[in-house]
Amino acid sequence: MTEPGADPNAVPSRPWSNLFLLLAVAATLMMGGFVALGLPGAVMAWITTPVLELLMGLPLGTLTAGSRAWPLVLMLSILFPLGIPLSYWLSRMVWPDLGRWRRTLGVLAGTWIWSLLMVALIVWVG
Repeated sequence: MTEPGADPNAVPSRPWSNLFLLLAVAATLMMGGFVALGLPGAVMAWITTPVLELLMGLPLGTLTAGSRAWPLVLMLSILFPLGIPLSYWLSRMVWPDLGRWRRTLGVLAGTWIWSLLMVALIVWVG
């Protein structure tokens, strides 16, 4: 039961239990993404590579063409889930009284930004 006048959409004040839950989800996604031969990484690459190609001035589809695609999506399926608990922790530290849906959108945006940075790092190193 909530207190009178309390925001019903406010995130409960158990940030560490939620963070540990998101760490478990991220570990499961990392292992599952590797077992699924990079399918979650392929989804994230499909979402992030057009923006990176636009920023780098490359033609569309250059980063995922030919034999570059599978190593990229395998690495991305291992690295992108780390952005979920990281963006939750950052949003919790910067905006502690954010509502549930705004925090969820913030975590999704933070995960996308993390994936964009990971694709840029993979392309730069590889």
